Amino acid sequence: MSNYFYKGVNVNNLYVNDGTTNTSANSNFIGLPIGKGSYNTYSGMNPNPIGFQISGNDLANSLTAKYSLITTSTDLNVPSGSKSVRVISVGGAGGGGGHGGKASATSYNGHNSTNYGGDGGIGGHGAYIYSTYPVGSSNSVTISIGTGGNGGASGKDDSDKSSYNAGNANYSNVKANGTDADPGNHGNATYVTIGNNQITALGGNGGGGGNGAWANATESGHNGGDGSSGAQGNATGIQSNNPAFPPLSNYGLPSNVIATDGGGQATGGNGTGGAVQIIWLYD
Repeated sequence: MSNYFYKGVNVNNLYVNDGTTNTSANSNFIGLPIGKGSYNTYSGMNPNPIGFQISGNDLANSLTAKYSLITTSTDLNVPSGSKSVRVISVGGAGGGGGHGGKASATSYNGHNSTNYGGDGGIGGHGAYIYSTYPVGSSNSVTISIGTGGNGGASGKDDSDKSSYNAGNANYSNVKANGTDADPGNHGNATYVTIGNNQITALGGNGGGGGNGAWANATESGHNGGDGSSGAQGNATGIQSNNPAFPPLSNYGLPSNVIATDGGGQATGGNGTGGAVQIIWLYD
């Protein structure tokens, strides 16, 4: 532990460090723990001013506050002396829609029309929420991480062939219809509860399912059409990053797997779950 304190709290507990201290004879702060955090360029990740300055600039502006990155639901104990928290909260992304079913129709003389179902739409991003709350009398922070939505099931294929009816000397006019796919499931919200305050980052919408294809055939004629693609899901809340905070770029993301007829995907891609970053502040 260092010999430097801020409002009764050892500065070693205020910002990210590994215990290595300043030993430079030219420094005004010999023995002060050297900051090791990688987020010091983001103002939202700096600790509150700690009162130690160089050339009029508080050292806090070059430090990364102690933080917790949470990806599974849990309760966190509030560190002794922490009075407030900054919160980055991300909801789960929506799942992608499945692709529409294929349709194949063959005329009596053997000509075929095969058409493909529409692609599934990708899911929507999870929302981002940025906020600051006092800890008050709370001893813990309750975090429920929103899971990503599952991808929707793809449509079923259909096929048919024209036949000849000797009784009426007619060739059957057949139509094959691939079924529409299911949309992706909605991503789940992430919740952070601090005392009576609850922070909610909504999940993204699921992507639309692709439409099924169709195909016609009779004695010698055949035609058809591909299904249309499903609509892309959208974020249900603020999606853009706040430049004062690091982007939690691995969380709340829709899958980059697009369900394509003939591509081997039985369902749309699953959305990525959310996350929470708690920045502990000492006022």
